[in-house]
Amino acid sequence: MFHLYIFPKGIGIGLSTTTPNYADYLIWNWETPLKDSQKSLVHEEIGLQGNIDPRLLYGSQPDIAEAMKYYIRFHKENKNWIMNLGHGFLPDIPYDNAKYLADLILESDWKS
Repeated sequence: MFHLYIFPKGIGIGLSTTTPNYADYLIWNWETPLKDSQKSLVHEEIGLQGNIDPRLLYGSQPDIAEAMKYYIRFHKENKNWIMNLGHGFLPDIPYDNAKYLADLILESDWKS
C-alpha cells in the first residue's frame, strides 16, 4: 500500500478543504504550531508529518528534553502523526545535541 504525502506550502486556510481523497498525510511546516493542525485545520482522517523546529537543537539538552514532552503528548493524542525534524539537521548543529535528540526519541515512551 502506498501513501500520498503532500506539502502544501502557503496553502493557509485551504488546509481545511484538503480531504483524504487528495492526500493520506500532510507534511506540516515547522513554523506552524501542531496544536493548530488536527483539531482545527486538517481533516481528521489525514495524518501529519513533521514540525519539530530544527533550531531546538541549538538549545541546551534540558531544553530539548522539555520541548520533546510536548511532542510526546501530541503523539499520544494523535496516533496518525509522523515526527520529523523540519528541514533536517542544519550543518552547524552541535553533534552532541543531535545525538541527544535521537537517543531521547528512541528511549521515550510514545505509547502510554
